[in-house]
Amino acid sequence: MTTKDFLSENRNEVINYFNTNISEFWTISLKDFMIDLIANFRKMSTSEDFQKWDLFGNLQEAKSRLGMWNKCTVVAEDKVTDALRAKYKGTGFMAMV
Repeated sequence: MTTKDFLSENRNEVINYFNTNISEFWTISLKDFMIDLIANFRKMSTSEDFQKWDLFGNLQEAKSRLGMWNKCTVVAEDKVTDALRAKYKGTGFMAMV
């Protein structure tokens, strides 16, 4: 059985995992999450066939790679930051403020 076949059989497990553990906390789409899972899928169990352990271990690893997709933002509200925002508004330096 290939990786693609195994993930196709367990599609509902992957979608449920995405809906409960990923979508509320990160801005990644289901499509991008599944592409990342397929691209980085590796065998974790010692048996010849794929097991549920392989699926859930790879789902945890895919979740750990999501740091750059985090939904939370940090916003500073002080006079210095506001002055920098006003100074660099509309420029490339605004990304740093």
